[in-house]
Amino acid sequence: MDSSKTNSLSRWFAAHYGVLAAGGLALAFFGVNLWLQVAKWHTFHYATFDYANVMSILDEVRSGRFDFLDAAHLYGAALCQAYVLYFLCYFFVPSPYTLMVIVAAVFGLAVFCVYVAARPLFRTPRWPLLLTLFMALNPFLIVASLAGFRQNMIVVPAALLAFAAYQRRRPIAYVVAVIIACAAQANITPGILLLGFWILWRRRDRWFGRATVFAAAGWLVLNAVIYLAVRSLSDIEPPANMLHLTAYGESPVDFLRAFWERPGFVLENLFYWRNGTFLVLLLSLAGLPLISPAWLIAALPELGYMLVSTYGLVELDPRTAWAVRFMNPLFSHFNTGLVLTLPFFIIASLEGAARLGHWGHARWGEAAGKWAAVLLVLAGFLSFYFLTPVDYGPVPLTRAAQGRSLTPSAHDDLRGEILDSLDANRSYLMQFEFYFFAPRVRHRALLSNVAYDDEGYDFVLVDEKGSCPHPGPAECAALRERLTTDPRFELAWDKDGIRLYRPRATPAVTP
Repeated sequence: MDSSKTNSLSRWFAAHYGVLAAGGLALAFFGVNLWLQVAKWHTFHYATFDYANVMSILDEVRSGRFDFLDAAHLYGAALCQAYVLYFLCYFFVPSPYTLMVIVAAVFGLAVFCVYVAARPLFRTPRWPLLLTLFMALNPFLIVASLAGFRQNMIVVPAALLAFAAYQRRRPIAYVVAVIIACAAQANITPGILLLGFWILWRRRDRWFGRATVFAAAGWLVLNAVIYLAVRSLSDIEPPANMLHLTAYGESPVDFLRAFWERPGFVLENLFYWRNGTFLVLLLSLAGLPLISPAWLIAALPELGYMLVSTYGLVELDPRTAWAVRFMNPLFSHFNTGLVLTLPFFIIASLEGAARLGHWGHARWGEAAGKWAAVLLVLAGFLSFYFLTPVDYGPVPLTRAAQGRSLTPSAHDDLRGEILDSLDANRSYLMQFEFYFFAPRVRHRALLSNVAYDDEGYDFVLVDEKGSCPHPGPAECAALRERLTTDPRFELAWDKDGIRLYRPRATPAVTP
């Protein structure tokens, strides 16, 4: 190879090494995330049960028969237009692995988009690449990517791309990215509307400000139309606990009344100790949003809702309380709102890092930048190692990693065999793992005292070695004991603590 070609290749690599390295980092994130999702699915990890929930929704859309879709899932899907994209993928390959690939791909793309968003803020690719590595190691991004199927996850790369398009003055790309972000979930549109007014007022950027306002306002109207249509056509009322404001009453109106009549009670919940998670979120991002909080305005409505709903979410909502009481209290009240706010914390961190970097370079020169780079990488690895929790999966190279927990046991294999053999047309009362990991069984109910005394079932399936986050270990154990003496049921099959009961009037069967 002659010297001219060598020099040309060197120049090309020097100009693109940041993009290549960021792409490699995103692919690594995708691969590790997908491996963890698949491994957790085969070990019946509770942080993957949402895959079965989403499969139930998408399977019913494919078939046009809606037996499992309850009010919360119905309105949740209707107000997240990104479901259209997920359905198109699932329609051709109806498998839980399709959903896992989507999750890993979206968050892998988010990692790459951190570089794309940061690049216009710096003169060289070095700092954008270091910040991309820092964000890829952030425990909150990792938790968001491992907490099951979060339908609003597409907001993370979309918001980052919107910021990148704004910095590069690409109006069409900006509007498309904003619309995709709005389609992630109705909750985020008020924040984006505020962002549009802020761009219009503070930065006096008329075109981008107006485009943001019109896009968000239009999507708010669209969501209102969808809400009214679903309510009219389905005749199903939205559940009160869908908003997790049950600490204040049964509706948003009750919350406003409580805020007016009992402000002290609202403030008490606002400063509930579990809300300290948000402080840790700031610290895990090195506190940089405090330097440039401008784009955080888009997260304020959702962030406020998360803060006031935390107490009701953890203490008073039996539908979801079990799902947020994890071993690590820093992540114990995680909900989908974190995914909606996370990209704007990241954007604020990027802007803050750029301002800090330019100020430090002007004051202390290049040497300060090198020390700052070392400290940034060190902070990233330390937060990754010490703060990444085990609740959502044993992430490799972290303090809480337990690789052996990702190896299916003989009992896990037996569960899988039983699930594969169930008759999808019969009705079942099921313990947690069976209920959430049997999306093909259309007529099923989660084991609880209420369901147990409800209408009859063809079979009752329990597991002494299974978990009972809902309704709780004590109630679950009592129900299993009750089954052994209940004259309505008889044991049809028993192996390794897994028992199948049938009503006494039915003929003998095996699963």
